[in-house]
Amino acid sequence: MAVRVYRVIVRGRFVGLDDDARARLTADLDRHAGLPEGFTTAGTLTYDARLDFFTLRYEVRTTDDEDVEEVATARATEDLRRSGLPHGPLTIRATDMATVWDAQSGDLV
Repeated sequence: MAVRVYRVIVRGRFVGLDDDARARLTADLDRHAGLPEGFTTAGTLTYDARLDFFTLRYEVRTTDDEDVEEVATARATEDLRRSGLPHGPLTIRATDMATVWDAQSGDLV
């Protein structure tokens, strides 16, 4: 089974944040505002002071028989649930890194 590496961007909107969640997000705003550090297996969360929309960035490794969008959706949903951050529908954009790099030269395609 081949392993594929994807960079996945998950976008969504906070919905029904309670006062505690708003306070936590506001307190952590400096760490999560602006451009994210990158794609990580644990996920990188970004949002701004409006506490409206958010972005999660993941590096997801899957096998040929796994659907990267399903894996990313499950991971994001669980991370947001565990953090106590209610949200609306998520949109997923996955990029297969094998399509970005030329295997022969290591150059961008």
